[in-house]
Amino acid sequence: MSLDFRIDGPRIKKMSDKGREWLIALEGGCKLKAYRDSAGIPTIGVGQTYFITQGGRRRVEIGDIISTLAEGLAMFDRVLKDYEAGVDAATRDDITQSEFDAFSSFCYNVGIRGFTGSSAVRLFNERASILKVAESLKLWNRAAGSVIQGLVNRRSYEADLLTGGFYRTQART
Repeated sequence: MSLDFRIDGPRIKKMSDKGREWLIALEGGCKLKAYRDSAGIPTIGVGQTYFITQGGRRRVEIGDIISTLAEGLAMFDRVLKDYEAGVDAATRDDITQSEFDAFSSFCYNVGIRGFTGSSAVRLFNERASILKVAESLKLWNRAAGSVIQGLVNRRSYEADLLTGGFYRTQART
């Protein structure tokens, strides 16, 4: 089966400014002190579980601190580029900005391997109905083996963006 990857306009390769701000809001903002996320994983900044260092990367540890908000947001921007590249590589070239933003949020949350192996990406690339794609996103609602209400909500927000272009968050419903 061959997929049709024609482009009608410029190819989208990064989140919009609105999408970036939306993702920061979904992640609860930029936290300067490390904390444990809903799965118990040490996290810092904008939901990041690792630091990019000159030697590569290292996992966040409880006790880690980011000096300033500007530093935390710069760290987020560096990390986000990898996820945007993952979305770009895994999806059709005719993706819309709201689809790209929704998928970037999903990829940022589940990781590039989880994203590229998901039924949501497969269905999107097969041109299934966007409602079917959105429903497949909602299956990703567990952390550490349990359904997490925060993930249920996040997938609902991502589905709203995917299907209707609505940048909804927990603060703005």
